[in-house]
Amino acid sequence: MKTTFLPFYISRVIIFSLFFFGSMGFNFIAAAWALGCFGFSVLYLHSGWFIVDKNRPFTPLRRDQFALEVQRKSVITAVVTGLLFHFLQINFPGIISHYSFLDVNVIGLGVAVYFLTQFYQFLRPRLTSTSV
Repeated sequence: MKTTFLPFYISRVIIFSLFFFGSMGFNFIAAAWALGCFGFSVLYLHSGWFIVDKNRPFTPLRRDQFALEVQRKSVITAVVTGLLFHFLQINFPGIISHYSFLDVNVIGLGVAVYFLTQFYQFLRPRLTSTSV
């Protein structure tokens, strides 16, 4: 970790700690969530996926055209997936009761699909351009 981004690191630790410990209580699960989200923010900062503006120490990440396109695709995928699972839960409750792994929180599913799609879209150019 670079010391030039120390205000970013400190602000993210404070934000994630307040959010998770405030909503989940002071326990190991909240600490794990806070640590995981802090890790993702460090990944976003140092991955090269975003433009880093060093003149803004607390919010250095900026999106270029590629990052905006990735965000758009990820949002569309997450919303469609959430709507389809909500439709499944409302119209086919027998399937949900028979297959308990399908009984998921639709918002949590949408968030997970958003980030997985986003990671895939950011990593796809690197995966397809590997030289043999």
